[in-house]
Amino acid sequence: MRRPHFRAPPSQELYLLQASSDIKDDIAPETLISSETAFATALYRMSQEELEELPKRSVLQSSSSLRLLSVILHSTLIVIHLVLLGVWAKELQHNVVFSLEHQKLASLFITSITTTFGTVYSAVLVFLTQTLSLRRSLHVDQMLTATHDNAAAWSGIGSAVVYLWHQRTVRASLVSVLFAVLYLGNILGLHVTTPALFSLEAFNSNRFVPVGTNSLVALNSSIDLSDAAEVNTALSSMDAYASQSFYLLPSIFGSSTNLGLHQGTLYDEVDDNPGVGEMTVDAKGFAVSCGYVPGVQVQFGQDILGGAEWTFKLPDGSVYYDVHGEPFVADYRVGSTLPGVISALGRGPAGFTFYSTIPILDSSGSNGSSVELVPAWNANTEYAISEVQVFECSMELVDQTGLVDSQSHKISPGSIIPSIRKTSSTWTASGSVNVSATGTNSKSNLFIDDWSRWYSAIPGSDFPRDKTPGGQTSVSIADLYIIETLNLHPANIDDAPTSVNLHELENCLSTIVASMFWSLGHSPPQYEYNTTLLPVNWTDVSLTTTATQALTTADVAHTYVGLDNVVARPQILRGNATATQVISQVRLELSIIAVAVGLAASICLLVVSLSISGCKIREGSKSGEFEETDIDGAGILHVIWLYRNHPELHALLEQVDHPTNQTLREAGMVRTRLVGRCPVGRDRLSR
Repeated sequence: MRRPHFRAPPSQELYLLQASSDIKDDIAPETLISSETAFATALYRMSQEELEELPKRSVLQSSSSLRLLSVILHSTLIVIHLVLLGVWAKELQHNVVFSLEHQKLASLFITSITTTFGTVYSAVLVFLTQTLSLRRSLHVDQMLTATHDNAAAWSGIGSAVVYLWHQRTVRASLVSVLFAVLYLGNILGLHVTTPALFSLEAFNSNRFVPVGTNSLVALNSSIDLSDAAEVNTALSSMDAYASQSFYLLPSIFGSSTNLGLHQGTLYDEVDDNPGVGEMTVDAKGFAVSCGYVPGVQVQFGQDILGGAEWTFKLPDGSVYYDVHGEPFVADYRVGSTLPGVISALGRGPAGFTFYSTIPILDSSGSNGSSVELVPAWNANTEYAISEVQVFECSMELVDQTGLVDSQSHKISPGSIIPSIRKTSSTWTASGSVNVSATGTNSKSNLFIDDWSRWYSAIPGSDFPRDKTPGGQTSVSIADLYIIETLNLHPANIDDAPTSVNLHELENCLSTIVASMFWSLGHSPPQYEYNTTLLPVNWTDVSLTTTATQALTTADVAHTYVGLDNVVARPQILRGNATATQVISQVRLELSIIAVAVGLAASICLLVVSLSISGCKIREGSKSGEFEETDIDGAGILHVIWLYRNHPELHALLEQVDHPTNQTLREAGMVRTRLVGRCPVGRDRLSR
């Protein structure tokens, strides 16, 4: 069992040394030498035994290790703030994002982590610096009050400020107490800035969401497009649907709120979606180009009702190819027409054929070519027309894009690119128009390719072609739209314009064609009824007025199809678009003020720490070094031990009757060194 390490008090040691000195005088020199040798040997053996019995000191308890650890931790704190400064400069903290519903939990987590880290880290720094400062203070040859002030100042920032204030009356250790105030003050600053480094900021983030769209109309996908007979049957079954759907055209023409339609453009209609702002959608522009038809022949005759009729025959070789490539010779029959009318004749070789009783001029002022009427329409009247223009129009489907509001689904007119609205145009022969056999270029959409078929299904209006007696036919609702849009006023001869611009007519036709396909995709389901009304024994009989009136109910065969027979409709192609959805989230925000203040405080802590622990403390007594000691505190037990091992303090310190802080500090203004030997010139902090 090891003996506790005891040592005689310094007073007994002094007595023994004095006694040994007195004995020396009574002993012979030879005996004295041998006695001194034996005494030295005994002392050496005793010191060796004492050294073996000394408590072993951990490496982490040595002043050198604590000093190195202090430098590392203080430097690391500076590096941490420099890294945070770089993170703030690059805004990398914004990459840490939380959902809005987790904001409270995330805020608590971040605050707890930063506060815990800052508290523990600063506590370790204070412990290291306080320990090194106290050890240095005990080894320095300085005023006892200075040692007291330094130890008391490290009790806390409040105590440090108080003892700094006490330096006014008794200036014992101004520099060391000031260092304690600076250090603990910066630690206090870190306690404030560390939890304030991070915060959560609400922001709106964008997320791209796929959205379905409704695009162009087309034949049903179940139809075999390579089978001409099946395609023809499908198209024929839609004729009734088309003719009934087009009764909506007048309301479509006059409305600007039809989603999916803008002038001559059909844009994709987006489904309901959570997006905000505008989104890019695909669009198709129905660009119409017209060319004059050269070599048209006109023949005069009578219709089946005995009225005057003019037949327009296209030149030999000009044939119309339907969607199956079947040719037929195109000729058109029409009665007399008022001035200022532009009307449809029928399907033609390059698309659709029209005639005009008002000059149509291109951008150069040319009217292309005209056809003479013999005899003239309404000859010898104020409505006489002796020549007309016959022209064919083709349609090209142009790929476009536009911006649509995600919520209202309306398009921004100025965003449609490229624009198909024309500002100029030039007359060319219809044969020079670069189109396919069906007069269009629709990217293999057979339903769009057959646009002239659907144009011919547009129903008539109540507006007559001619207001003179005998004028029985009327213009279509599409013709009426052209008349109204171009402000032709055919019934008001005095105010009627003298000509029409070709590009304005083409823009008008573009709107009609786009509206036509829009109505085909938006009309509700329709039912067939009374589809056939013919004589029982039908033969090739001319239906004169008399013959028609002679038909009775018994002579007519009624074919009725029930309401459950829904007319075939085209399908709407589906497309895709991308909407921008705005999501409210929270992201990590880094306070540059807290980082800057923390960086300045960290640098100050390192400087003060190096100044306080600047002296080396090692075992031994080499010059320029302090001797290592076991004592590393200033508690009451440490104070009792120090006083017991320094009996000279009893003689140095004056008796104080009233032990106030002031009187005790004044009494302690005596120079002493409590531990070890102090190298010369190492007490600069005690000034």
